Amino acid sequence: MAGAAPQPPPGLVTPYLPQLVMTVGLGALAAAALLVAMVLALRQRRGTLLAMLLGAAAGSLNEAPLDVFVLAYYPPRGQWTLYESFGRPIPVWVLPAHMLLFAAVPYVLAAAMRRWGARRVGWSGCLALAVCDVLIEMPMQTPYYGEQPFRVFGFPMAMAAVNAATMTAIAVTVLLVEPRLAGRHQALAALLPLAALPAGTFVTGFPVFGAVAAGAPTGIIAVAGVVSIAAAVLAVQGLLALGRSGARTREAEPAVAVS
Repeated sequence: MAGAAPQPPPGLVTPYLPQLVMTVGLGALAAAALLVAMVLALRQRRGTLLAMLLGAAAGSLNEAPLDVFVLAYYPPRGQWTLYESFGRPIPVWVLPAHMLLFAAVPYVLAAAMRRWGARRVGWSGCLALAVCDVLIEMPMQTPYYGEQPFRVFGFPMAMAAVNAATMTAIAVTVLLVEPRLAGRHQALAALLPLAALPAGTFVTGFPVFGAVAAGAPTGIIAVAGVVSIAAAVLAVQGLLALGRSGARTREAEPAVAVS
């Protein structure tokens, strides 16, 4: 029998020092990424990274409804709030975090796969994406409420797997598409983080987060967690195979840019 739907824990306070470090640190890294993107756009006429960063910034508006879905809650007391929607106050540091996790870091992975091959760096890069996600979220001790399975220091590993698969999807898409984009068509890259985050979260995360939200028994939630993690792993494997196949196709054919 399903129980009552979990509710955010009351009375929590956002810690000041971690919030300060995260806001300043992530903000500085996002600003550096923007600077690099502007240099690439102005000097090399490569605007993909700039478009992705802007798209990821706009995509931070997805955070509130997705937090409802994954049962995450940022305590409003003591929080420096960027906006509030769906009953969820979203802190300022989420904006640069989205720019890094869903634009800058996948772009770097795409560049690494282009240079060394998806087979060589794909899985290690995916693991690095998961580690980046955990390192960004864990210092703030983001409360994932409900019976979230497979927690490590309070952080659900299913969430790390889902986000890593989403970021891998962005990286592989950049790997395959960027060489064929030129001029104003590079602005289409802004759609990547906007679309990939909700799509990836719902597709791979639905089993576990649906079970937790329904108040399912612990055993069913654990099985759902395994299913979500397995779905994320299979998605990554398929994406990396697609990346390898696309790389071989580009080597066999002359590059064609869309102008």
